[in-house]
Amino acid sequence: MVFEGRFTVKVFLEFLGRMVRRLDGRKVFFIVDRHSVRKAKKVNDWLAEHEDKIRLFLLPPYSPELNPDALASQDIKRTSFVTEG
Repeated sequence: MVFEGRFTVKVFLEFLGRMVRRLDGRKVFFIVDRHSVRKAKKVNDWLAEHEDKIRLFLLPPYSPELNPDALASQDIKRTSFVTEG
């Protein structure tokens, strides 16, 4: 799902709802980072109502070795691009 603007509880709940509807009754498991949106009360309440259809697993607070985005970010930060002038 592509969205404009900030990543909010509303955006995340829309994404989760779309996933649940598209999977036609199959349960989905998501491994996610600990962004504050993913830990919000509204998200937890929604997940409790849909526990038969979806489950989130939160990564440990700091675990770049488990998060592909963090690994890519680290790689980019370590690589220096030198241009000759």
